[in-house]
Amino acid sequence: MPLAAIDFYEDLERDNSREWWQAQWARYTDDVRAPVTIFSIELEALAMHAE
Repeated sequence: MPLAAIDFYEDLERDNSREWWQAQWARYTDDVRAPVTIFSIELEALAMHAE
């Protein structure tokens, strides 16, 4: 997991309010969601080649 994602979750632990989420949505999509999506696509491709 990228360090930025870990930082995101540490900040989320400190403040899990709706306002914080709304202000941090772009950060979530860039630092957490995008890397996880890329990882999932790469993992699926590896699994398909292993069959």
